[in-house]
Amino acid sequence: MTGPQSALGAFLAVPLLVGLGHVAATATPKVSAGPEAAPIVAIAPSSDAQDESDHVEEGRDFAFQARIDGRPIHWSCSEPIPVAVEGTAPPGADAALDLVVDRLVDASALPLTVQSTSAVPVGGNGAIRIRYVDEGQSAYGMSVSGDVVGKGGQTYNSSGLIQSGRVIVRNDMDPDTPTGQQVLMHEIGHALGLDHSRDGLPEVMTPTSAADAKPVLGPGDLFALQAVGC
Repeated sequence: MTGPQSALGAFLAVPLLVGLGHVAATATPKVSAGPEAAPIVAIAPSSDAQDESDHVEEGRDFAFQARIDGRPIHWSCSEPIPVAVEGTAPPGADAALDLVVDRLVDASALPLTVQSTSAVPVGGNGAIRIRYVDEGQSAYGMSVSGDVVGKGGQTYNSSGLIQSGRVIVRNDMDPDTPTGQQVLMHEIGHALGLDHSRDGLPEVMTPTSAADAKPVLGPGDLFALQAVGC
């Protein structure tokens, strides 16, 4: 990957591509290591994921934001996980969120539920919060500028359970378009504990998004979502 990389996001300037960033933090909050600093450790696939394990490789087709005791950080399967858009959003944002969450639930079996802002606890604990922002505008301690069109991350405890997630998407990423929906899915993927695949692969979690990108999960995305899922 070209361009500067930090634990607070990935940035890339390429014609017809948009950069997708991530933020990962523990509940302390301590920023987790970037993908270059994280060891590549093989995981034992579930029986449902066995076929995919023959074709995907960690560190290439998928990656996780962090591991605790060898297991990727993950949400609890025992409680619903509200996902809500807060603040002003472009037309089509609600429909885009419904589409994206349905596909992520199908892939992971996580108890994600699209909710109104009023259903999100104060402080966002136990929920994934989403805001559409202008370039340079800050929300949840994050902002986007230049070619970066979205960021996402999560807090997690010392047991590796994710406590909250947050996502920002730039306002000009039209949620009525496949590209806007792919960006939203990518950033929610970070809130679920996923990191970037290598650039240029047919994965939602690739660091850059082509102008014709679609919200279609690739084999690495599917394998990783099963690993952090229920």
